[in-house]
Amino acid sequence: MKTKSIIVYILFNIYSYSQNENFTQYVNLFTGTTDEGNLFPGATLPFGMVQLSPDSDVMKPSGYDYKDSMILGFSHTHLSGTGLGDFGDILMMPINTKTANFNNKFPDFKSKFNHKNEKAIPGFYEVILENCKTKVNLTATERCGFQKYIYLQKSNSQGVFIDLNHSIFGTKNTWIPDVIKKCQLNFEDKYTISGYKKSAGWASNQNVYFVIKFNQPILNYFIKDKNKITNNIKTHSDSILQTVVLFKNSNELKIKTGISSTSIENARQNLNLEITDWDFEKYKNQAKEIWNDNLSKIKIDSDENSKALFYTSLYHTLLAPNLLSDANGQYSSSDFKIHTSKQTKHYSTFSLWDTFRAVHPLYSIILPNKNYEFVQSMLKHFENFGRLPIWTLWGNENYCMTGNPAIPVITDAFLKGNITLDTNLVWRALYETSTKLFSKTTFDVQQNYGFIPNYWGEYGSRGDRNRFDLINKYGYIPHDSIRESVTQLLELCYNDWCVAQVALKLNKTKEYNFFNNRCQSYKNIFDKETQYMRPKLANGKWQSPFNPYSVSDWKTSAFVEGNSFQYTFFVPHQIDTLIKLMGGKENFEAKLDSLFLKKLPDSEKNHTGSMGSLGMYAHGNEPSHHITYLYNFINKPEKTAEKTKLIMDTQYTINPSGLSGNDDCGQMSAWYVFSALGLYPVNPADGKYYFGTSKLNSAIINYSEKKALKINYIKSNPNQITVAKIILNDKILTQNYITHSEIINGGILNIYFK
Repeated sequence: MKTKSIIVYILFNIYSYSQNENFTQYVNLFTGTTDEGNLFPGATLPFGMVQLSPDSDVMKPSGYDYKDSMILGFSHTHLSGTGLGDFGDILMMPINTKTANFNNKFPDFKSKFNHKNEKAIPGFYEVILENCKTKVNLTATERCGFQKYIYLQKSNSQGVFIDLNHSIFGTKNTWIPDVIKKCQLNFEDKYTISGYKKSAGWASNQNVYFVIKFNQPILNYFIKDKNKITNNIKTHSDSILQTVVLFKNSNELKIKTGISSTSIENARQNLNLEITDWDFEKYKNQAKEIWNDNLSKIKIDSDENSKALFYTSLYHTLLAPNLLSDANGQYSSSDFKIHTSKQTKHYSTFSLWDTFRAVHPLYSIILPNKNYEFVQSMLKHFENFGRLPIWTLWGNENYCMTGNPAIPVITDAFLKGNITLDTNLVWRALYETSTKLFSKTTFDVQQNYGFIPNYWGEYGSRGDRNRFDLINKYGYIPHDSIRESVTQLLELCYNDWCVAQVALKLNKTKEYNFFNNRCQSYKNIFDKETQYMRPKLANGKWQSPFNPYSVSDWKTSAFVEGNSFQYTFFVPHQIDTLIKLMGGKENFEAKLDSLFLKKLPDSEKNHTGSMGSLGMYAHGNEPSHHITYLYNFINKPEKTAEKTKLIMDTQYTINPSGLSGNDDCGQMSAWYVFSALGLYPVNPADGKYYFGTSKLNSAIINYSEKKALKINYIKSNPNQITVAKIILNDKILTQNYITHSEIINGGILNIYFK
């Protein structure tokens, strides 16, 4: 009892000390901003609605490519690390030119810049634009952007160019073009512009309303629509709208912008509540404090490079999901109606196929209250739309990816019990999403893709590919009925296991038996002869020819962004059974080893499922993320340590090209955060975190102000990477994992390496 009291006292003082440290200094916002990472360097708050960031001339899904030297402007919405692009709404660019009359044409306002004149820290971005000789400062609140333009050279016309036609990947020749349906500009008075931009792209019904305020009175303005340029019209609507707004020459111009998914008036209220004055430094410092508080949830002791990698990764896990509800609780949902969230904030941008694996388990430890808001948002989505979300963007369901990945997130939160949920609603959402075919899709495959691919089938052509009816009929999903059949089945099996655990918790025996039986359907597509998960046809025969190394062709493949070799290991709920299917531990070990040794054919190296390849293992995409930790299940921790260390050393740097794959709303970064701590949730819903290796000296995980876990990584030399002994609060752990309850109850965890 005395020992425990001492531990609590020590950890409370450590927590208090960590609150005073500047963790933002370790974050490099340019990491992952070129090549595969698809990250942006601009100003935002954790999970904010606004991401005020530069859009470069070379377009990436995030809007910015570090390799480019031209900036088009600064828009207020961005995606973090996704493979597809959208957003880029309400773009602005400073004007500092000799031209005073824009009646005839709008020039190209893009500008050169140099990275030596570019700076970014959490919540703040700065750059000097060479063409217009202007320094731009950006910061943000939750729903608002704040810009400061400092004009470095006097000119005839100073002001701002506002482009409502701009979108990220907003052209017809992209996979999912962003089509502007209607825009509006209202010049309300000498200091205020309001309006909206309505578009259809990856988010098929995206309405962005805005109110812009200036600290200087408007001197003159010009509006360009798709046909002409006009001067001094108070209100104008069209499918294309741009405006040049001029002010009396001065040293600087400040602009604050509130946005909303619901109305101009809500955007105005958001702005009036969040940015009440023109003190830019105040809001910049406020953003830094908010970021520092969130980054302080984990305190590490390590070398400087490891700190930079760790806190940069932790930062990127906190960029999405994104706030969607206004200050009054209203938000636009996937039924295209306005709803009101009365108790919690409502969020969107749920890249759940990626983030169910490690991002949400991380939130359950360091941000349980925020994770509660995320889960509540998913349940509200179910109430509004009739099924749990798959991939939501600005409130829209875009049906991207496979399975029902909200199910493990909700199951994990429910079983951990550290947040209070409506039990009846949870069960109804899980059960109906897992048993009912969904025909109320808002996603038009023909319109977005230009054709309906082979193997999509009746429901697939409307966006819903989760064919429970086929599993119930055949015991698997026939590949001649629907594409991506193997991935679909494996993911739905895992989802069924999750639902079974909730049924067990609620004493629903009949439902437990049903889902516990169906979650084992993966056995029906395991080919014992080839030792791979393999597509099977409706007549019971294997699809032939079969190449387990072929990375998915999304039009016809049985796999999603991966191959059979990788997906054969995706049975996170019954790994011991998978080991038996393969003939025991020795065969399983040999199979795992060969995944890392077998070279990927050259013909397969340009696919999404091959990014970050180490043999056939592809760390640049999510299906492989748990695999190195599977060695723990056959008592080979040294191989988990060896391969996990290799990945951390080779697949992550703090450079602009520092990620081997799309960060996917934080999943690539969450893998690093967990793995740097020497832990990973192999099954994201069972509350177990398996040990790996670590280069850190120590870490403190702050669950709350009163509970923290200090981890000491004890080794006599840096070459000791394999876990030898684990002691938690003076007791030896005999298992090769730590549970969620053990983490959040706090104390001291000593991990000894050999």
